[in-house]
Amino acid sequence: MTSRSLRLGLALTAVALALLALGSAHAEMTFSGYAQIRLNEYDSALDNSDGFDLRRVRLKCAGTLNGQGTRAVVQIDLSKLDDRDDNEVVLKDAFVQHPFTEEWSGRLGYTTVPFGFEEEYSASKRLPLERSKAARTFFSGDAETGLYALYTPREARSPELVLGYSNGLHDWGKAASNGDQDREAHAWLARVQWKLPHGGAAGVSYQSATRDRTVGGNPVSLDNNCLGAHLRWNGERGLGLQGEYYTGEILSVDSSGWYAQIEYAPGPHKVMPFYRYDEFEDGIAGHSMYRAHTLGAAYEHDKNGRVTVQWEQYDDLKGGNFGNFGLQYQFKYSG
Repeated sequence: MTSRSLRLGLALTAVALALLALGSAHAEMTFSGYAQIRLNEYDSALDNSDGFDLRRVRLKCAGTLNGQGTRAVVQIDLSKLDDRDDNEVVLKDAFVQHPFTEEWSGRLGYTTVPFGFEEEYSASKRLPLERSKAARTFFSGDAETGLYALYTPREARSPELVLGYSNGLHDWGKAASNGDQDREAHAWLARVQWKLPHGGAAGVSYQSATRDRTVGGNPVSLDNNCLGAHLRWNGERGLGLQGEYYTGEILSVDSSGWYAQIEYAPGPHKVMPFYRYDEFEDGIAGHSMYRAHTLGAAYEHDKNGRVTVQWEQYDDLKGGNFGNFGLQYQFKYSG
C-alpha cells in the first residue's frame, strides 16, 4: 500500500467514525473555532503581496463517542477560500482517541505531529504570528495520518510519553517546482516531556523518517531526521520564557535551528508584549543562515477577541535584510 493510499484510507475512516458516532444519541459534541484576519506590509524590495488576508479560519467539531471516553475530532480550515489560486477546504484534524487505561491512550487519524512544544501549540494562543523558521522547515505542513500511543501519568513528577508511526508530513507529498516529489514516506516519533508549574513543559523529541522520492526522474531514498529539545516556563506574575532547538537532516542534508522567546502577560485585558529571536541554518540552501528579530504586542479586549501588532526584521537565506509589519485581529466562536 502506498503512503497516499494509507493516508487517504485512515483519514476517511476517522472522519466516517467521527461523524457517525457524533450523530448518535450517546455522543456529546461541541463546535468551536477561530479566525485570523491579517494585514501585511513588506519592505518595497520584497516581491510579496501587501494587504489583507484570511490567515486562518478554523472550524472544529469534537465529541465523546461512548461511555468509555472515546473521543473524535474533525477540524477544517476555510482560509484558502479567500485566495485567488487555491479556493479549497483544508483538513487539519480527523482522528479518534481512545483511553485504554487511566494513563494510556491511542490516537488514530490525521493530526498535528506531536513533536516538541510549538508544533501542537495552537496558533490561537501563540503570540508571534507564525511558528519559528526551524519548525516551519523541519515540519512543513505540520500534520499527517498516523497512529500514536500516549502516556499521561497521574503522578505530576513523572514524564509524559508519546510514541508513534506516521506517513511523515503532509507537505512531503507535494511536487516541487522541478517535479521532484515523494512517492512514499515512513516516520517514527518519540517525545518525552515533563510538566512544569503554571502550564509549563520541558522535554526532548526525535523523529526518524525515510522518504522514497523521485529526484530528476530517478527513484532515491532520503533521510528526514530531527532531534529537538524544548522548554516552556511560566512565572506566577505573567512572565513567560520559551525556547526550542532542532537539529537533523532534511532530504539527507544537515540543518539546524533554534529560537528563544520572552513574553509578559500581566492579566486579563492588559497589553502582552513579546520578543523572539529566531535562527536557522539551511543545509539545502548551502548552509545559508536565516536570522529574525520579532517584536510585538497583543491585546485581548475580551475572552474571544485579540489584536496583535508585530514588526519582524530578518536576514533571508539569500543574504538580504528585510522587514515586515503585521497587524492581526483574531476572534473565537463556539456553539
